[in-house]
Amino acid sequence: MKIIHTADIHLGNVSHSGKLSKETAIDITREIRATFLGLVEEAGKQGVRAILISGDLFDQDRPLSTDIGYVKGIVSKYPGIDFYYLRGNHDEKNEVGIFPNLHTFGDSWTTYDLGDGVSVSGIELTRGNAETRYGGPNLDPDKTNIVMLHGPLGGNLYDSINLTRLRNKNIDYLALGHIHKAQEGEIDGRGHYAYPGILTPRGYDEIGEHGYYLLDTDGGKLSHRFVPFGELTFERKEVKAVRTDSTFDIVNKVKALKAEGVDDKHIYRIEITGEKSLEEAGDISGEVERNVGTFGKAFSVKDSRNVYVDMGKYRGDMSLLGQFLQLVEGTDELSIDDKNEIIRLVMSALKGDKNGL
Repeated sequence: MKIIHTADIHLGNVSHSGKLSKETAIDITREIRATFLGLVEEAGKQGVRAILISGDLFDQDRPLSTDIGYVKGIVSKYPGIDFYYLRGNHDEKNEVGIFPNLHTFGDSWTTYDLGDGVSVSGIELTRGNAETRYGGPNLDPDKTNIVMLHGPLGGNLYDSINLTRLRNKNIDYLALGHIHKAQEGEIDGRGHYAYPGILTPRGYDEIGEHGYYLLDTDGGKLSHRFVPFGELTFERKEVKAVRTDSTFDIVNKVKALKAEGVDDKHIYRIEITGEKSLEEAGDISGEVERNVGTFGKAFSVKDSRNVYVDMGKYRGDMSLLGQFLQLVEGTDELSIDDKNEIIRLVMSALKGDKNGL
């Protein structure tokens, strides 16, 4: 039996991080839909028995009727696949309707029998079951037991998951959602847990590979592996600058990076690292973006260079700039990063650079 574990689809996505244009944000919303449909189509081709959605199928409690209709259409089109949908913190109040092959959960433990000795159990985390939830589930040790939960591991909040209290409960696979980066680990000597991560990234804080977990019970033992999936990816590219580089030099370095080859389906964060002189202490990200042109599907530039200040030139300098630099340098309470940021902001202001503020 093959089972797909996914989570954090965020249909109807209304938020994004970083400097994304309105057009790019709309493209991402469409990509979220297309990737979810593509996942179900792939499941159909592979003869997958069930798809586990461990929370945040929708991005909000009251999803658009078009998004609900989209899910209903997909579920009804694939009657041979059972969908197990456990609501998360984003979609904890929505109702998607009743279908023979769509199975949901509530605030007490619910267990479904998939046949062939495999069960799926789940509970939606609420304030009311913060303690009672660990009284279950009551699982048959002779079965292959999959448990679905949505929340972060550790912590003391009602929606967090105490992994220690789930040990020795005959769990073979803990299908989790909420964390947007794929990760896995052991529960005890018998079971493993896994977060598949967000299926389609929405911003520069979700850089890296995305996909789902494929579970297989063939051979009488449950196995699982991460499967990369989806075309849209956010990637980071580094451009190293030296202190003497002008904006023109850095633009050319970014163009050279583009010439090496970029994927038109990917969105890039170009991070400029290294040092910049005091005279170049403003944020040049906007200027670089304007002069580079296109870069993949979309891109933004982050100027992360450290400001180099030759303090030998300014010690004893009674000018306003000299006094300011000596004050920042002599402040022990500030980290090097904080000092660099303060100098960058002040120099941007002095140069009238609104992009750097």
